[in-house]
Amino acid sequence: MVPTGRLVFEIKTWQWPNGLPRQWLETDKQAMEAMLPDILATFVAAGPLLVQLRKEREAAERERQLAEQRRYEEQRRRKRDANRWRGFKEMAQDWARACSCPRFRRGAALDGC
Repeated sequence: MVPTGRLVFEIKTWQWPNGLPRQWLETDKQAMEAMLPDILATFVAAGPLLVQLRKEREAAERERQLAEQRRYEEQRRRKRDANRWRGFKEMAQDWARACSCPRFRRGAALDGC
């Protein structure tokens, strides 16, 4: 970089609203002092736009968190259902084994065996 003696005013941020200038460069024809009203007007215009962008990011983050919570709850529900089904199958197998045992059948006199 070679010093030019010219002043540059630049806004470096990823969240700057589209369509608004980010850089003002002093030239032989226009001094930085003459650009100050434009720079100030840009900041005034950017304020509400930055607020809106922040609100949109926050809303998107809330939606992402809600979706993550729904996925987690669905995963828990599926796991609970799978455990219940496994328990039911185990009980059915136990019942089938019990019904196949002659001593159990004689002693209990159960219907359904």
